Amino acid sequence: MEDMRVGLDKDFIQVVDGDRIYFGGNQAWFGNDQDYKGLAAYGCGLIALANLVLYLNGKRRLSKEEYICTVNEYMQDPRLQKEMAGRYLIPGLFPSTLRRLCTSRVESRTLKARWRADASANIADIERMLREGIPVVMSIGSGTLSLLDDFKYATNQPNQRLKLNYYRWSPDSREDGENFTKVLNSQGQEMTIYDHYVTVTALVRDFDSQGQEHRYFEISTWGQKAYVRVDDYQGFVLKSRRGFIHTHIERKYWNGYLSVKNM
Repeated sequence: MEDMRVGLDKDFIQVVDGDRIYFGGNQAWFGNDQDYKGLAAYGCGLIALANLVLYLNGKRRLSKEEYICTVNEYMQDPRLQKEMAGRYLIPGLFPSTLRRLCTSRVESRTLKARWRADASANIADIERMLREGIPVVMSIGSGTLSLLDDFKYATNQPNQRLKLNYYRWSPDSREDGENFTKVLNSQGQEMTIYDHYVTVTALVRDFDSQGQEHRYFEISTWGQKAYVRVDDYQGFVLKSRRGFIHTHIERKYWNGYLSVKNM
């Protein structure tokens, strides 16, 4: 797999909790305690930011307690507190705050960062970051198909939604000649992802039995390593576009990424 992978260190950030080692951080560690101001539910962006900053600062093996302390330190930022509490329409970390905290928290180098629309159309820039040893904070959108579905989603009503499959690296159980298989839950249902920030740690190439190439994002999500097929994500973004306003919001904010360069 080595020559098929372009990315960061294979172990990324090891977060140690007793005998268990996580692949980056996990927002679920923060429970429902009011002190965490919605981190368990809406903290994926903050976890992705912490992963990015820790990796670039060379802190690639730490205890779970140390990771939690790092995130709690970030939570002292007044603007971030308001965003996590939903003071600006919806709870969660905004791209402008991601950019600001990225450039101010990384100690090892001077960075230039900006939020770029439509990660699915900028794979070359994502690969450039990975080759330079920079983790990629990427958002996977709501997957709703219309403004009406957006409203239903915001008000917890049933709505139409696109979802992306999780994959795992499983060369011993090849599916259609590929080294990746879809991840199933304990009930045998396909596990999916939407409305979520992840940390991209690599781009991986694979070939099916017909010789067709497929690319995968290797990601850190919920403290685990998983994979998302690139062409699935590109289709997800394309199908999510319904109407000018919805298209603009979906591409710019819900399916964007933090483009980071060394100065």
